[in-house]
Amino acid sequence: MPARRCIRHLCGGLLLAAAALSAHAAQALPLLISEYVEGSGNNKALELYNPNATAVDLAAGGYRVQIYYNGRTIPGATIVLSGVLAPGQTLVLANPRADTALLSKADVTSGNLRFNGDDAVVLLQGGTVLDSLGRIGEDPGTAWSSGGVSTRDATLRRKSGILAGDTDPADLFDPSTQWLAFSKDSFQDLGVHAASLP
Repeated sequence: MPARRCIRHLCGGLLLAAAALSAHAAQALPLLISEYVEGSGNNKALELYNPNATAVDLAAGGYRVQIYYNGRTIPGATIVLSGVLAPGQTLVLANPRADTALLSKADVTSGNLRFNGDDAVVLLQGGTVLDSLGRIGEDPGTAWSSGGVSTRDATLRRKSGILAGDTDPADLFDPSTQWLAFSKDSFQDLGVHAASLP
């Protein structure tokens, strides 16, 4: 009998642990910026990615993008997002004056989507920062650069294993840790993000 009680106790513990793991896995992951285009002229775009198994209502969730120009600590532009982002899908936001090749990939356009390599970009849900690129309050000169990855005259794509964004927009920003660099005006993969989901 003691052995049976021990087995029942062990099984119960395993079931509780499995339930806890399942609940953790079911927790919603935040949206993140999966691609950043800082191209020639008005070729500016952001790709947002939904890593969840459920759709996200952007308007209901209060999602928005803010841009901080030249080291300022107050946003110079805010873009309020709307629509529903399906599971595992992307939303491409572009400047309406971008080249036709870029606009053909866009889901949404906004004249407020203007940035250079020295401007910080932040994705928020309500008052919560979900992701950021660059560093609020820092003017890096022309760009944040490290390890061959620069935020100026380049397309940056998030590494596939990154499933959570940089939630501290005031911390030190090293673009090479989470981003891969591609040549200026590279649009071919815009709208498709290959994430390594757990």
